[in-house]
Amino acid sequence: MISKVFPISRWLVVDDTSEDAEDIVLAIEGLGGKADTADSIKAAEKLLRKNIYDVCVVDCFYKGTTKWGIDLLPDLRSTLPGLPVIMISNSDDLDLPARVIRAGADMFCPKLKDSFSLTKILRSAALQATIIRKLKIMEFDTRFSKELFLLKQTTDAFEHSMRRKEERLLICGASGTGKTLSSQFFAHQFLKQNYGSISRNIVYHDCAAKNDEANSLLLFGDASTTGNTLQLTLFERAVGGVLVLDNIHALSHENQNKLKSVFDSEYVTSVLGEGKLSIGLIKFVATYCTDYQKKIVPGFLEAYAHREIDLPTISTLNNELPKAIQFIFDQISQSSDDLKVSSSSEVIDKILDLAANHAFPANFRTLHQIIENALSRALADHRSQIYPSDVEIIGSMRTPQALTQGAQSLNKNYGDVLEGRFGEALLKFISSGENFDEAKDILRKIMINVASKKYSGNKSKIASALGISRQSLYDHEESE
Repeated sequence: MISKVFPISRWLVVDDTSEDAEDIVLAIEGLGGKADTADSIKAAEKLLRKNIYDVCVVDCFYKGTTKWGIDLLPDLRSTLPGLPVIMISNSDDLDLPARVIRAGADMFCPKLKDSFSLTKILRSAALQATIIRKLKIMEFDTRFSKELFLLKQTTDAFEHSMRRKEERLLICGASGTGKTLSSQFFAHQFLKQNYGSISRNIVYHDCAAKNDEANSLLLFGDASTTGNTLQLTLFERAVGGVLVLDNIHALSHENQNKLKSVFDSEYVTSVLGEGKLSIGLIKFVATYCTDYQKKIVPGFLEAYAHREIDLPTISTLNNELPKAIQFIFDQISQSSDDLKVSSSSEVIDKILDLAANHAFPANFRTLHQIIENALSRALADHRSQIYPSDVEIIGSMRTPQALTQGAQSLNKNYGDVLEGRFGEALLKFISSGENFDEAKDILRKIMINVASKKYSGNKSKIASALGISRQSLYDHEESE
């Protein structure tokens, strides 16, 4: 055996000659790997729908059929773009290696009869195919990570979720807080941390970019596509990798309810007639814009999310805001050798003043735009220094009057929470300045009621959010 720690462990061998397939499997076992075999393209397609493979070894020619190995490649590349493919043959055609590479294979490997030599050449081919496939597929562009300003608690939460492969992550936030970039960054880091160089798919879907019918078709498929073997749903394409569902608030109530059933049952029905698929084979990352809370079906987010991360707005960054501003300045100045423009602490103070007196409706997008506009003014005047006078509000920013109206609206919402007998009782205790223990008990009841509405009566979610036991909730219900 050549290696017990060879990083590629799961192989699919497609060869209609049983003796050749056995030789290839024996060579793979010599690398410490395990292999499934298929004697036809059709059989291979079925296995690819059900299992996760690190490398696929495909024979070039098949007896009694007009199909040959590269006929599998178009569907493979559209549905499993991260899977390295090695074409193998004992043909002496000198043009064959170039033909299969042009057709989309990553490597060509000759069928060698000597077991040791075949093991050695498969080892080399698999490593090279994995590297080549990594270079060819569209991975998350790491330059975007430079645009992300993440708080320590956010990065810590990411780290915890990366270690839990079956945990479904929900990234929440207002418009412009970086939800999409954060989800893509997380998906890339998750695969890198858990699988290293082994290819897995990152399947990204923006729910807001499709209509209801298209979303339903992509998520759940259509029975009429059963005969099209590799026309997979988003779930099936993401098996073994990450499924990023961006802007799930944009889904129709019907599609949300369908997804809720999937997450409740932990299974999704395969439209290709393969029964049920466990969604535990997929790492889920979803984003949700809190501006559209009313569009969410009750219980949908609770059914989906195991962990929820709330991204901060500009107004809630507080002491971290100067760091965020400096971070953006640093990234812009490092993005190009032509942009050699510096800024002073007075410029940051000017932006902080704007943030104190105006709302940033698109949060970090608004902040980026303010800084980029200031940079443009400096460059237009052929200056290498940004002045505080270069920093101005942009058209989408609200006035202080609008902020006051927003605060009044917020107070009204708090008033709604304190309505009813519990609210009146609490206000009486507060105004009297007496009976603290009784006031505390009333406050506890109010918070349980609010949490019950927020989490649609889900006891586990309510108890977790409030930091109390489920028994306390039952005691509360009995006292009511």
